[in-house]
Amino acid sequence: MSDLPADWVRMHLADLCRVEYGKGLTSGDRVSSGSVPVVGSAGVVGNHDVALVSGPVVVVGRKGSAGAVHLMFDDCWPIDTTYFIRVPQTLNPRFLAWQLTRANLRSLDSSTAVPSLRRPDLEASEVVVAPRAEQDRIVAAIEEQFSRLDDAQRMLDRARVLAVRMRTALILRAVGGDWPTKPLGEFLLSLRNGIFVSRPAMEPPGIRIFRISAVRPLELDVTDVRYASIPSRQAAPYLVEPGDLLFTRYSGNSSYVGSCAVVPVGTQPTVHPDKLIRVVLDRRRAVPEFIAMAVNVGAGRQQIERRLKTTAGQVGIAGSQLKTVEIPIPPVEEQWRLVRGAEHQRSILEELMRMIDHTRIRSDHLRRSILERAFSGQLVRQDLSDEPASEMLIRISAGAMSTVLGPERRPV
Repeated sequence: MSDLPADWVRMHLADLCRVEYGKGLTSGDRVSSGSVPVVGSAGVVGNHDVALVSGPVVVVGRKGSAGAVHLMFDDCWPIDTTYFIRVPQTLNPRFLAWQLTRANLRSLDSSTAVPSLRRPDLEASEVVVAPRAEQDRIVAAIEEQFSRLDDAQRMLDRARVLAVRMRTALILRAVGGDWPTKPLGEFLLSLRNGIFVSRPAMEPPGIRIFRISAVRPLELDVTDVRYASIPSRQAAPYLVEPGDLLFTRYSGNSSYVGSCAVVPVGTQPTVHPDKLIRVVLDRRRAVPEFIAMAVNVGAGRQQIERRLKTTAGQVGIAGSQLKTVEIPIPPVEEQWRLVRGAEHQRSILEELMRMIDHTRIRSDHLRRSILERAFSGQLVRQDLSDEPASEMLIRISAGAMSTVLGPERRPV
């Protein structure tokens, strides 16, 4: 027994539409001042002088952003990383696009390298056809509700940006006093690059080793680890301790190089890899949390950025360069006072950001719920005067067959 309204039809996408491959352009064709959008799996990637297809068409990512859905109403050129679907007369184009968005085609990716979507999998996707007038009402209802969610999302985004700026400002205030500056090297007991491990495992057994992505400004993700099969004696010099500073030594993203985080209390025995630098401070003179704040924002961060070097596409910083970074240093008691005050205010702002992020997740769930209701016939009321989808499909099919056969061969 169908869970759809009686005048709806469920079918496979291939039974309703033809899924076609996009066509690649030569390198010369890509450089164009034309007005026809060139559409890749992630969206519009340039312009061309001629069109491969006239709209409306739904473009679906085949490789790269596999399963991404883009609706084009005008002439366009879908390239070979995409499929394109000419929207039949039976469908409101937005009705089909929203339905494929709801289908989460990205989940059909079965590749082990570049994300990809197979045409048979796309063609086998189930779609529903509602009466044409009801499709229009459904699309209007979806977009009205999504518009309100978009407005709320923009407000949340602005609030999060403001919270991040406030967090940075309070850290700058904490470390921006008029104190004597001294090089970081004066406060070090040791500075050491991590251990090189070739292809650590994702699961135990083995010794925990941080991934480079574990270190972000003022944040260490102690769960972002791999597992290394190395003898305990070899690993011992590289085990981190609470209060150690970890700096990112190399990254393809320059904004992360030199990022610093403090190893928190309670961290399980873990070694640091060769792309991280471990710094042990003389805590009689320097508070780790204060130093971490001083090198992640303001003048400290600017000094680190001036010391970055690029080699073979990787941006890096040497430990010898870190030692020369000048930091304003108050007495250690004042460092502790400033750290406690900054952490209290920071905890309030981070709770606010968690609430914002949670609200965003709820918004995403609500969007999915709206699409689920829309394509199960629960979002708008049915109108008994609408032409049933089954009759509409028969009529459109007969019209298409008449065009193919010609007037003298029309079916009776």
